[in-house]
Amino acid sequence: MGAVGEDGASRQAGRQLCLVRGFARYSCATDPLTEAHSPEHSPYPLSRARPYLYSENARTGLHHGEAATLLPIRRRQLSTISSGWSENAAAIRSVGSFATAGSALHRANPCACVTAFGYTPSGGLCGAVRHERSNRKGTMKVLLTGGVGDLGQALIPSLLENGDIPVILDIRAPLNLKREVTFFHGSVLDRSRLKEYFHGCDCIVHIAAWHGIHEARGEKSAYDFFDLNVRGAFEVFEAAASVGIDKIIYISTTSVYRPDTLYGRSKLLGEHIAENYAKYNNMNVVTLRPRGFIPFWNRGVYTKYSDWAKWFWRGAVHIDDVAAAVMLALDLISRRQLRPHLVLTLDSAYEYTEADLDHWDADGVGSTFRKHYPQYYDLALSYGLDPALKPNRLDISETVRWLGYRPEYSLASLLSELAAYGDRGPPRFTQ
Repeated sequence: MGAVGEDGASRQAGRQLCLVRGFARYSCATDPLTEAHSPEHSPYPLSRARPYLYSENARTGLHHGEAATLLPIRRRQLSTISSGWSENAAAIRSVGSFATAGSALHRANPCACVTAFGYTPSGGLCGAVRHERSNRKGTMKVLLTGGVGDLGQALIPSLLENGDIPVILDIRAPLNLKREVTFFHGSVLDRSRLKEYFHGCDCIVHIAAWHGIHEARGEKSAYDFFDLNVRGAFEVFEAAASVGIDKIIYISTTSVYRPDTLYGRSKLLGEHIAENYAKYNNMNVVTLRPRGFIPFWNRGVYTKYSDWAKWFWRGAVHIDDVAAAVMLALDLISRRQLRPHLVLTLDSAYEYTEADLDHWDADGVGSTFRKHYPQYYDLALSYGLDPALKPNRLDISETVRWLGYRPEYSLASLLSELAAYGDRGPPRFTQ
């Protein structure tokens, strides 16, 4: 595909590709006729792989490049979803050249391309579609500390889809509480009541914490970070041990590599607490170390999509990928005892290869970026994004080995969304 700006046809093709990717991201990701899920192997799809189908008007809008018309229509009956699948697949395939759009989309987002197009890098249609499936049998009651926050809210749909029972513990009340979800208004520092909150739960995902942004803004002191991030971790692990809960996912951060910060130091101390309870209380613990994962829709932090993009550009991970990793970790600790305690890093997907990073911009400033995203070079500059900025890719090999973690969101994902939706960002669909 030619670079944006070469001619009108290239611009239209580029726009169509962006819309195809958006359509793939939010359309139905499974064919119920061939991918029926047994109760013993319920899936926990990523939140961007939702069973949304589109009306005839929406598909017409897709063909004509009208992103604003891509409105979701929920289809509650499986038969309706089944009958609509072939129409959506045909609609996606009919946009532009299938070979050209499919090849480019695979480079931009391989998983979305496979699920929506059935396309493989060789140019053929694949018969198998990738699905994240749980190996767990039965339901778990999963308590989310700080569950009203961004990650907790990203996890709840996946837990419900997997047949689990979410329980939220937070000092804030959720705006929309589903009837299947239990909410406790309280804090992890409520020592006298934690056993009551935890009673009957099978697993805890400990999310509640002050973060780097609270330190950067000067909103929280060293005492605040110690109270919630350190003492809070102790209170959670101790109360869990007291009521017999032996499965905990501890959400840490890659900021532990910055012990000169309040946030990094407090989370590192929290990791030591997690490690000690795993070792001396025979607990099954997985510590996840994600990069920053503030979602673009958190307007309390980023008022427009391009501001979020500038932050993500410097190194972050999409919240959907973090939620997927949590679900994989829940699967793992539910079916096997782990020794030793696992500490696993979470990073984004990358189009850049090791050779690209080793020989960064060998052909001039911005040349490595142009190699992978030629159609987005001018777009990146127009939004103040630096094509010459070399990413720092983290080693996630252990996370892949233990969890089968496969991040999906990459720089190509960000650029295609920015091209299609601008500063308003892509639509956020929730179940």
